[in-house]
Amino acid sequence: MWYLDVYEEEIEYVIYVRKSTDENSGKQTQSIPDQINACLRYAQNEKLRIKEKPKNFPFESSEDLKKENSVAEKLNKKTYQDTRHLYIIKEEHSAKEPYGRPKFNKLMEMVAKWEIKWIISYSPDRQARNMVDGGRIIHAAHEERVDLKYANFSFENNAWGRMMLWVWFVFSKQYSDKLSEDVSRWYKSKVKQGKCFDKVFYGYKLNNKEDKQLEKDGDNFELMQIAFKKKLTNPKKRTDKELADWLNKSWFRKRDRDWKLSKVSHKKLGEQWKNPLYFGIYVYGSTEIELSEVNPHFEPMITEDDHKTMVHRSIEWAFRYQKASKKENEVIYPLWSWFVKATDGSSLSPELPNKNKRIRPKLIELQKTKPNATFADVVLPHQIKYSVKHAKTSKSKWITISFADIETAVCEMIKEIQIDQEAYKEYVVAMKAMISEEDRERMTQVRIYEKNKTMITNERDEYYRSHFWEKSSLEQEIYDKDMNEYAEKIDYLTSQLVDLETKKRLKIEEYEVFMDMLSNLSSTFAKWDYVRKGRLIKILYSNITIDKQKRLSLELKPWLESIFSLKVSGNRWPGIRTRDLGLKRPLL
Repeated sequence: MWYLDVYEEEIEYVIYVRKSTDENSGKQTQSIPDQINACLRYAQNEKLRIKEKPKNFPFESSEDLKKENSVAEKLNKKTYQDTRHLYIIKEEHSAKEPYGRPKFNKLMEMVAKWEIKWIISYSPDRQARNMVDGGRIIHAAHEERVDLKYANFSFENNAWGRMMLWVWFVFSKQYSDKLSEDVSRWYKSKVKQGKCFDKVFYGYKLNNKEDKQLEKDGDNFELMQIAFKKKLTNPKKRTDKELADWLNKSWFRKRDRDWKLSKVSHKKLGEQWKNPLYFGIYVYGSTEIELSEVNPHFEPMITEDDHKTMVHRSIEWAFRYQKASKKENEVIYPLWSWFVKATDGSSLSPELPNKNKRIRPKLIELQKTKPNATFADVVLPHQIKYSVKHAKTSKSKWITISFADIETAVCEMIKEIQIDQEAYKEYVVAMKAMISEEDRERMTQVRIYEKNKTMITNERDEYYRSHFWEKSSLEQEIYDKDMNEYAEKIDYLTSQLVDLETKKRLKIEEYEVFMDMLSNLSSTFAKWDYVRKGRLIKILYSNITIDKQKRLSLELKPWLESIFSLKVSGNRWPGIRTRDLGLKRPLL
């Protein structure tokens, strides 16, 4: 038997094991049977009962059984056959992307419905290697919907245990990213030889599976070339949707990642216009290859000047969209409706009554002396109201509170906070790892913006040198207009770079700097404007809930619980705080 005859009464565990489809080493090929054996040995040592597989087992198909029966390794085949009566969920999917595993998603759905509670896995990284799925597991553990056991990791469902599990997920993601970097290095060496991997380019196909070099895809190449000409000659009348419909009616077929033919969508088509491959430059990460030098089969579809025109237009469209969508003196609400909810699930949306009649004139008057003034400088917290917009269909239609009510409750809770230094150190390590991951993504965007900015700056300088002579009034007017357009595009790209740097700075502030201020936060919190207060509330708490008696509850984020030493009343989890906002009569 795989387990002993002494068990906790009526507690039966299920086993979840996983291997990634891209983990192709010899060790990983045997990972599922090895994990099963390790989990069963752990269950036997800990005297844990493994649940029997039900008749309608949702995690196994006939194809899965055929695959297990065809395994060449005899010991692995025997493990599969000897444990086929047990409730073991076996999955072969990467855990790097959130919600990317069907069986794990099904398991979490059953956990949410209380259909499964006790789970054994070999280690936490088998369950999650991304922050989203890791957060789902920790949230379920915090609500005591799941009891977790690991063969090579000691876990207790308390504040410290959940935080250490979070740290494990963070470092599992780092390992996964490091593995991706090693694989990427191999790919880059092949790209320099002119080989193409994964990406889909309209009008091209691979010459063969061995060389993996791009060549013209017959009529598809010519049709895509015509689409480029249509887009270049009349971009306003040739929308992406119209061009996609024209291509599909002309029997154009793109090749998907498996290089099978399929129709083209306007969204995917819109992503192709700026791709430098179509004039001969293949970009793989930070590696750029001129295909004409390494691939004798390749023929460019457009010229470099055509590509620059498409890039210019995309920047111009983005700049115009930004100007059109940016509203002067827009209100920045501290908390949005998804964060503030009633107990029946209704969202409380923010609004600023008498904004145009009373508050906007004050802002305009203040901007005469302080040009950079915003609504945050003239709006008081009690003026921002939260209420249910769809009052006719909501049971919470009578609830209305102000941001001042929320601010008062938060201020009282902050006074109870004391920092556990050891837990704080562990938290900082985990958050630095998260910031490092976000910074890598940010740097990719920075490289794109800097490259486009350099290209436009060089074109502006060349334009200036070629028009440096005495000009007529008409020529001067045209020259000034062109130079202003260059300046606008450069300013737009510069603002995007500044925004990316600001986002990085704010992340560091949110996850590190504010921790140093918590000791005096109760006194400084009252001095902040409502925008900064809202930011801090979103850092500390997962959500705000208000019941009909106007009692406000704030739920502290689970991984912050161990850092803050809070007083516990009764059996309530210390991360949830409730405050009576002092309503004179109960809401009906």
